[in-house]
Amino acid sequence: MNAAVDCWGGGVTKGNDELSPAMPRWPIEFTDGLNCPLLGLFGEEDGRPSPADVAETEAELKRLNKNYEFHMYPGAGHGFFAVDRPSYHQEAATDGWEKVISFFGKHLSEAAPAKQTMEDGAAECSPVFVCVISAHSRMGRDPGYFRCR
Repeated sequence: MNAAVDCWGGGVTKGNDELSPAMPRWPIEFTDGLNCPLLGLFGEEDGRPSPADVAETEAELKRLNKNYEFHMYPGAGHGFFAVDRPSYHQEAATDGWEKVISFFGKHLSEAAPAKQTMEDGAAECSPVFVCVISAHSRMGRDPGYFRCR
């Protein structure tokens, strides 16, 4: 993996969650194995992860000298990226998407594989597979993205 974005960091630290058979260890325990740059985008009003959870994650990243960049958005809560929810926070989401695109552009441009032609022949794209660290990824819903040139 060449870059990762954490937009949904709940459950990474102990916080208010409990371990379960589906999550037998806290994800923060795997921080030492992180071998790519990490971008984290968080809402200051979010309870999962809370600002304290984000600070704990950041402290671990610093302790292990990991390459990361975190941003905390004032007034934004849980789900601030979700346009279909009342929690949508347009200013934070717009800035967040700009940061995601810039971050991936910076860290994936050198790692992009050779071009491939799409089945319909309409465009050439370089497949870039992105792991989004979230509760959703632990449930097997990791997305694969295509970056067209």
